Amino acid sequence: MKALMIYVGLIVSSMFLLNGCGSGSAGMTGTLDVQASNVSSTDTTSKVAFTITYTHPTADSVGGIRYNYALYIDGVLQAGYPVEGQMNDNGTNTFTKILSYDIDKTPATQTVRLVVSTDNLTSSDSVSITAVDVLEILPTIQTFAVTDLVGSTKTFSISGGVPPYIVTFEQSTAGLVTSVTTASSVTLTRALTSAGTVTITVKDSSDPVTPTEVQAQAILTVIPATP
Repeated sequence: MKALMIYVGLIVSSMFLLNGCGSGSAGMTGTLDVQASNVSSTDTTSKVAFTITYTHPTADSVGGIRYNYALYIDGVLQAGYPVEGQMNDNGTNTFTKILSYDIDKTPATQTVRLVVSTDNLTSSDSVSITAVDVLEILPTIQTFAVTDLVGSTKTFSISGGVPPYIVTFEQSTAGLVTSVTTASSVTLTRALTSAGTVTITVKDSSDPVTPTEVQAQAILTVIPATP
């Protein structure tokens, strides 16, 4: 599968207050909280957000605070972290900041954690990134029966993996069937009355150069049709 890539985006939502002493974070009191959430997901990536909230026990704070944050994926500190951030005061006793990340999905579930700390306050939260769904073609076996005349059709559905899909066919008898492939299915139409088999192979685009890592197969058996 392709290598994990991380794209970092910062979304600042209401930068609010902090520090009872003016500026800086020495001797901070109050609470620091981090909440993780899954924002959206595609076939290949998942967008996660971490909402950082600091609340000071009084409502007359001015200035701002500095804090550090570090991103971990499956317990591994990511390159370039920890990073220092700063929040400015808007005259209230609470500030909120959102850090947003796009994470590439892999064949396994991943745990993404953000750890935020000031000089004496620390908070963290994590969120799970679902794995790429298993590539499937269903059903895996179908049969053109004796009563299925030329022109009869059989449809197989395709799902999972990383679209778009590459579909190939191996026919025991040339011209046994014709095919129509869509983004999520393949339909085979009986073209001959003779017997044979058709092997359908589906490969996903997990490796854009040589998409051969993940594949699924289905078998279509063709019984001689009634003349």
